[in-house]
Amino acid sequence: MMSDLQHLNAAADPAVEAELTRLPSTPIADLRKRYRELFRTEPPKAFGPDLLRRSIAQQIQEKAYGGLAPSTRRLLGQLVKAAIAKPTRPA
Repeated sequence: MMSDLQHLNAAADPAVEAELTRLPSTPIADLRKRYRELFRTEPPKAFGPDLLRRSIAQQIQEKAYGGLAPSTRRLLGQLVKAAIAKPTRPA
């Protein structure tokens, strides 16, 4: 029986993995270009190289391997609504 890690590695797309491997050495101008390609919008000005890399990596993986299950998306949406409706008070 395969472990979860072995199962993930067996299903990994070499092209996706290669792009993810290149991200740490990608210049910021190229990261911004790739962000625009993936998200079809300008990257937030506050995003430095680290956040650009993380956002790009997440989007690449989501497109290749799938995103969150609909039930998980619903749960997260409910949690956000609850948090907005009942903000915490500063201590």
